[in-house]
Amino acid sequence: MCDPRESLGYPIDEAFKLLGRKWYSEVLLEFSRGASRYSDLQKALPRISPRTLSMRIAELRAIGAISAKPRNNNTVTYEFTDKGRELIGLVNSIAAFSLRWHSGTER
Repeated sequence: MCDPRESLGYPIDEAFKLLGRKWYSEVLLEFSRGASRYSDLQKALPRISPRTLSMRIAELRAIGAISAKPRNNNTVTYEFTDKGRELIGLVNSIAAFSLRWHSGTER
């Protein structure tokens, strides 16, 4: 158990700050559905601005959740790292919880 008096706070707070950013979970879910290029994400998420999409991809790369693979036709594809696969597992668990307990059909 974490001591709330520690200067870093609870480690889970960092995960929720990350996942709570607008469009973050949607971008992660699209990667998990097979999107591997920027254009794939744009098509799947037409309401996200190009700037925000670029920021979310950069954030995912910065934390090591996805890696970029340059291709010989001047494109880049992205794929989950081990950290990204673990992160998407967390997102899927939260989504399942939400569907179960907040969909109006609590079981």
